[in-house]
Amino acid sequence: SLASTETFNIKFKRAAIVNLFFDNFTAGAGNWTITNDGGTCVWAIANTSARYLMPAASVLPVLAADVDLCGSGTTLLSTATVASSINCTNTSNISLEWDNDWRFLASGDIARVEFSTNGGTTWTQVVQWAGVDRRTTHEFYTLPAATGAAALKVRFVSIQPGWDWWWAIDNVQIKGDRATGVDEYGTGVPVEFALSQNYPNP
Repeated sequence: SLASTETFNIKFKRAAIVNLFFDNFTAGAGNWTITNDGGTCVWAIANTSARYLMPAASVLPVLAADVDLCGSGTTLLSTATVASSINCTNTSNISLEWDNDWRFLASGDIARVEFSTNGGTTWTQVVQWAGVDRRTTHEFYTLPAATGAAALKVRFVSIQPGWDWWWAIDNVQIKGDRATGVDEYGTGVPVEFALSQNYPNP
């Protein structure tokens, strides 16, 4: 006769979408490190009504690299970097999104977004716009290389070497799928069978 010795189980990892970072700038720019990269103006909180063409979900204030607002003769070479590293351990499918209004004037105007998985030692480009508008958009990008990173950072680099227009951002969000536990299910299917003889054999 055949007799089962045990059944085997299947394990499933549970995952949930987690919000790793979010900033709508209502509390200011405290979550960011703002650097001046050689211009006369930098990224700053902006409350100017009806100035920027943002998506409907965006409400003032926003974070803006607005060299036009800075005035005649100014330049804006500035970077806004997430101040604290984001722990993405046990996290996959990481994404970055934000509301966006980039308005260029001259060919040298550049808007660039980058991310780092080592706290800012090295950087990888997410997207760049040079000599082209990108207005009233909700930007969304996946960051496969950030999977499991212990020190994720994101930065927005604005290069406006003349008295040009602006780059405004809002609702910056980083999300991912994080394992929350393991579920184990018995299949009811035997791992192995043992063959034994009935005696007397009918």
